[in-house]
Amino acid sequence: MDIVKKNWLSIACGVIALIAVAAIPTYVSNQQKALQAQLKTRKDTFDQLNAMKTKQRHLPVVSLDPNATPAELTQFPGPKVIDAGLTAVKNVQAQSVKLKQAADGMNVHKLLVAGCLPVAQNPFEFQQTYASQFEPNGPLAKELDSVAPPTDQEIQAERDRRIKQYTEEQPKDKATGKIFGEDALDQKISQMEATLAQDMRLDAATNHKMYMAVTALSEVGALAPSAGGVKAPDPDTIWYAQLGYWVQKDVIDAVAGVNKNSRNVAQSPVKQLISLEVPPESAIYAMPAAASGTTPAAAGNNGPASPVANNSDTDPLPKDFSVSPTGRVCNGVFDVVHFTLTLNVEASKVNQVIQALERSRLITVYATDVQSVNSVQQEQDGYFFGPNPVVTLTMQCEELFMRDWTRQYMPPSIRQMLNVQEPPAQPTASAQ
Repeated sequence: MDIVKKNWLSIACGVIALIAVAAIPTYVSNQQKALQAQLKTRKDTFDQLNAMKTKQRHLPVVSLDPNATPAELTQFPGPKVIDAGLTAVKNVQAQSVKLKQAADGMNVHKLLVAGCLPVAQNPFEFQQTYASQFEPNGPLAKELDSVAPPTDQEIQAERDRRIKQYTEEQPKDKATGKIFGEDALDQKISQMEATLAQDMRLDAATNHKMYMAVTALSEVGALAPSAGGVKAPDPDTIWYAQLGYWVQKDVIDAVAGVNKNSRNVAQSPVKQLISLEVPPESAIYAMPAAASGTTPAAAGNNGPASPVANNSDTDPLPKDFSVSPTGRVCNGVFDVVHFTLTLNVEASKVNQVIQALERSRLITVYATDVQSVNSVQQEQDGYFFGPNPVVTLTMQCEELFMRDWTRQYMPPSIRQMLNVQEPPAQPTASAQ
């Protein structure tokens, strides 16, 4: 113990030295890690600066072409370059506004009866005007120059009329009233009866451009003459009738344009309008399954919340591909209406018909089905399509209706269902 007491200082120093020797690797390791961390940070900073220095820069893309290639920026973006970029952005904004205005102008439709919406002053006037559009010789059929093959009743009526005419024209004995030449009369009647049906069917095909039955169009049943017209139609019924009429008028305008240069069914690209099916009431709209992207309307006193998004012109348009392949659904900028059109078309003119339907209209054909037509069987049924092959073309379509002009006509319940909001007020110049 005396030795320890006499040498305690040396022993303590030795212990400290041993501890120091043992700690050196740990210290060195920590210092190494710290230096490596600093080195990595500096390297990352260098890499970022070098990337900024060597990065290829491009001018803003101001083309509407989604495949447009951006031009390379060959100089430092000084004030002139920045001003040029801002000018380009303003030009794109101006073009967008003009494009929107052009779409609105292309899309605007007139009411069948002025003042019939949002609340009709004389709902019976609208009912009468609407019903007259769908009559066999009404404006829609006349625009198409369409006809239906004569029915058996019409053929029989014409037979009876001709027999009466032939009999009255046949010479008679003035005293007894007996017909002279009964055998000749019977022969004339027999010849007439043998070809009457065929002649009437050929006459229809020769003197008209296409076939269309009265029932081919979608008329709102509550407004048809057979409904009686005792009760005045309510605003919602008038709205859906007017909207469906707009759709059908656009289609008929397109079909009439395709056939404008033909003189008969055989020359017409569109031989027959089989059906134009517009869904009834609210089913006409392509509603989103749920609101997406922006806030839907809150529930009101008159009904549940609307699933339609309240987006503006500058917001991304909501998409719902469960509704249609285009994904377009009703939104704050436009409403989407679906319909189905079935035509008998000359086989070589299918693309022409689709293009005509979409040209200068906000209509998209998003699905088609083509089936060959047995012309021999069609002739037996009274349809004479001509010598060229014919197909039945069924098209699933949608049409957009811009809210800039439709919202003013919508009844309150329609506005609530579609979450229609008034556009923000435009800023006015302050008084000087």
